[in-house]
Amino acid sequence: MVYSAFILGFLGSLHCFGMCGPLSLLLPAHRNRYLAGRLIYNTGRITTYALLGLLTGILGEQAGFVIPQKILFIALGAVLLLYLLLPARWKNRLSVMSPVVKTASLARRSMGRLSKKHGMPVQFGFGMINGLIPCGLVYAALSGSFLTAGITEGVLFMVFFGLGTLPMMMSFGMIGKYLPAFLQVKPKLIYTVSYLVMAVFFLYKGVQLPVSHYANSHGMTICRTP
Repeated sequence: MVYSAFILGFLGSLHCFGMCGPLSLLLPAHRNRYLAGRLIYNTGRITTYALLGLLTGILGEQAGFVIPQKILFIALGAVLLLYLLLPARWKNRLSVMSPVVKTASLARRSMGRLSKKHGMPVQFGFGMINGLIPCGLVYAALSGSFLTAGITEGVLFMVFFGLGTLPMMMSFGMIGKYLPAFLQVKPKLIYTVSYLVMAVFFLYKGVQLPVSHYANSHGMTICRTP
């Protein structure tokens, strides 16, 4: 699963390049420590992903005790496919739901305030807040983290997802300003491809699992008195 997380992050980082990358330009950095600053910023971003993976891993672990993992994979894969088939106006309604809008607004205001400050801790905090901005690609990764049905596995899934985005995000500050507009990838295209790949993978994985497979099932030893 962690390999699929890295691939999802790497391929989906084209979206990060066009959406989250420009936000990183707000981050002040000293010329002599530019590379270190960007590395710390991205470490903060991946730290947030890891914390989100911790939450989804806990939820997935609890669900794995009562629901066969086969059902979880198939159900989530079907939900992702259904989402892709929804009319655009319905998807737009989901994107403007109050919690999503409020979270995005709060994150951007916080990043705006941090952009006026300096120091490596600021860069780490900037990255952590950036990781909280609502993003369809991150949602897809969190669904994979949930299906790992384990706390450690859920965290690792999101860490590897973040590592997959790292090459593109590290390079943005150096070449992003000079990219012509026609090289910017449309976010909707990345969303669609990422969701489709994850949905097909989940459905395939679910079909391959045995019917009675529980993510957190363990053998039980029954002691009998003679």
